[in-house]
Amino acid sequence: MPLNPLAKRLLTMMAAAAPQARSRPSVEARRQSLAKLMQFARAEAPDVTMSDGTLPGPGGELPYRLYSPASAGERAPGFVFFHGGGLVAGSVATHDRIAAALAHVTGCRLVSVDYRLAPEHKFPAAVDDAIAATEWVAREAPSLGIDAERLVVGGDSAGATLAAIVCQEAMQNAGLSIVAQCLICPVLDFEETSPLARGVRRGPSDRSRHDRSRPFRLSSRRHRRRRSPRLPVARNTTRGLADRDHSHRRV
Repeated sequence: MPLNPLAKRLLTMMAAAAPQARSRPSVEARRQSLAKLMQFARAEAPDVTMSDGTLPGPGGELPYRLYSPASAGERAPGFVFFHGGGLVAGSVATHDRIAAALAHVTGCRLVSVDYRLAPEHKFPAAVDDAIAATEWVAREAPSLGIDAERLVVGGDSAGATLAAIVCQEAMQNAGLSIVAQCLICPVLDFEETSPLARGVRRGPSDRSRHDRSRPFRLSSRRHRRRRSPRLPVARNTTRGLADRDHSHRRV
């Protein structure tokens, strides 16, 4: 019996993304693995145009890519997107197809941000970049063709975590209006206090899951006694903020 095409595709993706060495992969190996994995993204967005630029960040200029769907008017909703990769891997390039697809589906002008990565840039460099980038998009909205009153933030994995932190910052500081979050598989509970996390800890050991969560757990341990206000807490990450239920609709 031939292998199901979807199952075959999944196995091919897993093989491409797996580091060659069985020991804990290096940072460069992680980055190469993610880049290979993201090549399998099949999202098509033929009506989306792209342009590259830079924006001012706390540590210097940050590259970004602006995606404009054909359906966008002169002043369209804006979407600030942060790529995944555990805060150590990923880029505007690796997530190009995903960003374009999100712009196409939502009708938003989407700004994908190349924030600084660890270990070259220590915490909270990525957080600072995410906040600065969102504030810049809000300020420069007219020149980007974006309606600052209809601004969405989102991302996948670590990028979704950054988006959640940006929303917490917006709630605490006036002047930044976020109408929706689009959080794709975010990490929100750094202390693993939820019933699900406790259940997972009681289950069989999973070395790969343990390694993938390591950057987040290290940050949590360092800030457990004196918690950084820029680490999200599961119980209040979304309370009182932009409603995530709107993230799948046109804004």
